[in-house]
Amino acid sequence: MNPKVCILTAGIGRRLISHAKILNKALLPLEGKAVISHIIEKFSLETEFVIAIGYKSEQVVNYLRLAHSDRSFIFIKVENFDGIGSGPGLSALYCQAHLMEAFYLVSSDTLWTEDINLFPISHNWIGVSQVTVDESENYCNILIKNELAEDIFDKTRTTEKNTMAFTGLAFIKTPDFFWQGLLKEEQTLNEKQISTGLREIIEKDLLKVKKITWTDVGTEQKYIDEVKKHSNFDFSKSSEYIYFINSRVIKFYENEDVVLKRVEKSRLNQGVFPVID
Repeated sequence: MNPKVCILTAGIGRRLISHAKILNKALLPLEGKAVISHIIEKFSLETEFVIAIGYKSEQVVNYLRLAHSDRSFIFIKVENFDGIGSGPGLSALYCQAHLMEAFYLVSSDTLWTEDINLFPISHNWIGVSQVTVDESENYCNILIKNELAEDIFDKTRTTEKNTMAFTGLAFIKTPDFFWQGLLKEEQTLNEKQISTGLREIIEKDLLKVKKITWTDVGTEQKYIDEVKKHSNFDFSKSSEYIYFINSRVIKFYENEDVVLKRVEKSRLNQGVFPVID
């Protein structure tokens, strides 16, 4: 059986200023489909996905059921996705009951180039990539020695040599250690981070690092820069989003009245207008 994949979509995504007001960050369009679709398509059809949902959760559920009806999803509602003590660590904890065996952990704003099937599942590992010293304070930084994670500096500007940023992609082979770490009361900037679980693995086991070709689409500018590499997306239309995936066209509108009028219009002449679900 393939390991499950836990994707964290619960957070608001404040670094995506304008888009986050309207859309869950996992649904940002990129090359005609949502960012989360790029993640899902990295894994085989038999994979079961555990999706931590919170902010605009109905968008995520509706999109995945429409765009990936051939996939298996377990949706876990995270009640505290914005208050003190929230964060990716808490979102992961909500999913604990479904992740008692080895699993992949993925942030919904993390993309990578490599074939996931070439990654090992025989041990714990985290994907890492180089960032500048100035950028380091925005990330969980990993001190590396002999291809192993030796220490973690979370949300701290670091000039330490041999450090690389945790990309948001990991394989957790020993979930018991991971959950032990996350259950501790430790917080960073009033949030529960993934780093507490990773630190527990470092202290009790071996946590290997794997350098990956990483694209971070978790900030406004990084997302815009990535979109511009692939298309001439019109960023002025920030109230509507369109996807072309698996022979379907999916649209999200900020204004519900627009949706209702489009549905009514399609029913006037069903021989001309496309069928709307």
